[in-house]
Amino acid sequence: CGANYEGKVLEAEVEYTYNSNSFDIYKFVPEESSLYNFKSTNHTNNPIMFLCDENGLFIINFDDLGTDWDFNGNYMLVAGRTYYLLLLDYGDEPFYNFTVKCLNRTLGDVNNDGEVDNLDASAILKYDAGITDFEDDVFEIADLNMDGYIDNLDAALALKYDAGILDWDDLI
Repeated sequence: CGANYEGKVLEAEVEYTYNSNSFDIYKFVPEESSLYNFKSTNHTNNPIMFLCDENGLFIINFDDLGTDWDFNGNYMLVAGRTYYLLLLDYGDEPFYNFTVKCLNRTLGDVNNDGEVDNLDASAILKYDAGITDFEDDVFEIADLNMDGYIDNLDAALALKYDAGILDWDDLI
């Protein structure tokens, strides 16, 4: 995967203040559709990251809730779309040491065989029925409609994609 970033190297760095909190904003355009990991390291001021779409609308935030003072989370991004990372650090001197890494995983490819097919739909249905469990990194991949649940609706989307009825651009 391309478009891996470390530190303050993202395009169009600006500062934004909201409710007396200062945000650094970074523009991010992934080169590939995949699951991406957002992680900060070595912080003392408890940073939080907000991911927004090209219109500035909130998508998700990553915060450790003060456990180790770093954020770490995964989210599926679409190639060529513009995203904005808003970083907030509660310290007097914001210091962001963060990475954005492509994890080379495709939405819906639950078994990681490179295809989204009936095998993935079957795995999703088994999970929904309580027959099997998923590793932590599979939840974002199995939640095809990104509603926060892994259920028969996600399995149906995998089958529609496999049959050629659905394009990922229609989904995400």
